[in-house]
Amino acid sequence: MKINFFNSIRSRGFNNSIIFSVIVLFVCSFFARCITGSRPILCKYKSEYYSFFFASSIKNKGLLKQDLQLIANNNFHKLDYDFVIWPIFSNDPYELNLSHAWTKPFTIIEKDGLKKNLYFGSNDVGRDIFSGCIYGLQNGMILSLFAIFISLLFGFIPTVILSYLHSIDRKYSLISWIFIFLAALVFAYTLAFILEFKTISAPALIYCVCIILLLNFLAFRYRNKGRNLNFTFDRFILYFLILFQSIPLLIYFLVLSQIIIKPNIIMIGFMIGILYAPIIMKYTRYFTWNRSQENFIQSKIALGFSDSNILRTCIIPNVLKDLFPILAFGICNIVLLEASLRFLGLGMAIEEISLGAFLHQSRSFPQAWWLIIFPGLCIYFITYTFYRIGEILSQDLNLQSMNSIEN
Repeated sequence: MKINFFNSIRSRGFNNSIIFSVIVLFVCSFFARCITGSRPILCKYKSEYYSFFFASSIKNKGLLKQDLQLIANNNFHKLDYDFVIWPIFSNDPYELNLSHAWTKPFTIIEKDGLKKNLYFGSNDVGRDIFSGCIYGLQNGMILSLFAIFISLLFGFIPTVILSYLHSIDRKYSLISWIFIFLAALVFAYTLAFILEFKTISAPALIYCVCIILLLNFLAFRYRNKGRNLNFTFDRFILYFLILFQSIPLLIYFLVLSQIIIKPNIIMIGFMIGILYAPIIMKYTRYFTWNRSQENFIQSKIALGFSDSNILRTCIIPNVLKDLFPILAFGICNIVLLEASLRFLGLGMAIEEISLGAFLHQSRSFPQAWWLIIFPGLCIYFITYTFYRIGEILSQDLNLQSMNSIEN
């Protein structure tokens, strides 16, 4: 079964190098703390179990926190554990070591009786570049995937519904427009809150997103209740896209990065997702119009199938499949955008590990070639992998469309 699965992947154009690259990115994204770090993955200390797999903080860690400060001087390796599982490498990307700043690659250092190999060298404050690249890959993947998720929420879901209804000449009722107006009001309030207080908590952000999605669902649910209005939202989407794309995406983000004081991965991902949503809207509108004119869709409409059934079973799955190459290319653009902002000294906070931050630090010491080569190769690795994925998916969709035309 597994062999057939990989053979089917290879038959679609994914060679061994692409499969290997995806596996490496997956491992670095979800298991970075298992690869490198100074804290144990899982340990048993004085009959109590502790884990640092999901967080590096030692808050509320009981006896471990107390003894770590009093006995071990915040060095996890000095404690006597009943049971412990360490990462593969002991290098910590957050550990400062000013005495070994600008250290060249493959230099072995000793700190607190523990020898470490700086495989990729260190930066201006002695942080290890090897572990920084691993965590930088993790943060870059988390940020880009979260941004794509936000862009799909705000760009794909409303556009595919409104474009489909407009393609079959459906009108929205007054009640539905009230719900749409309330959703836009909540969205505007969320942005105003962020601009006013310079930050927003993750629970509050999730709460606002859920309210917006609920209001959009109610707008679709009651689209035929009451009086219909002779106004199509599709034309508004078209004018909005023309206006939005007249300004480069980097300009929007440069303005927002100056407004937000303490940006984190969630905040930056949300902002990039909001700014990337119009691009998703443009392609979603185009693909929805094409899918709505296909014969089997028109046959379902003639047979009396409901709009929700057609959207759920035909339009949304097929349009989402058409969007896969665009999403892969979007991850490339988001990774490059975030790296460009960090290179300019903008974007996420200083304490957050980022590949672009290492490139920014190399400007103060041009002789530190390792700060350019290794993080640059990691950025190239992510962008090339997803570019090839997008290219292969695009070719596969073109081949399927040609076969459907011939049939």
